[in-house]
Amino acid sequence: MEICPSQQLSLEPLVQCMHPLLQQAAVSFLLHIQQPQNSMSMKNEPLTVSRKWATWKATFMVLFVGAVFGSIETALILILRPLHNKGNNAPMFVLGVLAAVLLGGGLLPPYREIWKRRGRVIGINWLFLAMDWSGSFCSLMALVAQNTFDVLGGVIYIVICLLEMGIGVSHLTWLFRTGSIRKEAAAQGKTFDDILAEHEANGTPFKFAERKSRRQQPRQQVDEEAKIEGSNNSKEFVSGSSSSSSEHSS
Repeated sequence: MEICPSQQLSLEPLVQCMHPLLQQAAVSFLLHIQQPQNSMSMKNEPLTVSRKWATWKATFMVLFVGAVFGSIETALILILRPLHNKGNNAPMFVLGVLAAVLLGGGLLPPYREIWKRRGRVIGINWLFLAMDWSGSFCSLMALVAQNTFDVLGGVIYIVICLLEMGIGVSHLTWLFRTGSIRKEAAAQGKTFDDILAEHEANGTPFKFAERKSRRQQPRQQVDEEAKIEGSNNSKEFVSGSSSSSSEHSS
């Protein structure tokens, strides 16, 4: 399969294949650091809050990540451009396939959180997601407008559009399904998270309660057993102290 239909723009296939690869690495990094540590919080927590990093440390990390991505892209251009000019498109094709694989893998973790929260999306900047989706869609339309369609590049942009669109559709569906609950909670001066916390504290079933993973279930059972054991010990202590006091009075 020919990657570049035009020999005049020798860097076009390289940019089309590498840019999504490096872009998705940044997307995955941003989505990861924006995931809130507290599942009951709706706020996006930066590194200075979630991990309690100093401002200089967080700034250095951002600059370091940008420098690494820029160095990788520069190195790939210098190494692969001579091969492409000689007609060897295999390295660009491998990068394109790798980019498509990493795109799908990089956007799968948010879907795990969506499944956990029954369709709710937390910790994602919607403006950032909309801008990224718009860039992918415009790039796809640019490929459509060309004389020949770059299949590999088109697959990459289609994967981005579908996966990111699925995130938005999932949250909109969740908002529609929980509309009445959120409305009743607002009338009581509460939020959906308050209602969810009340059900968890009371141990009552709730349709939109967060799903527990297999790793979390044993921990939850251990906590419940510890609470039960603690309550039993306190009851025994109270009963023992009351009996000893009664004997002493007699």
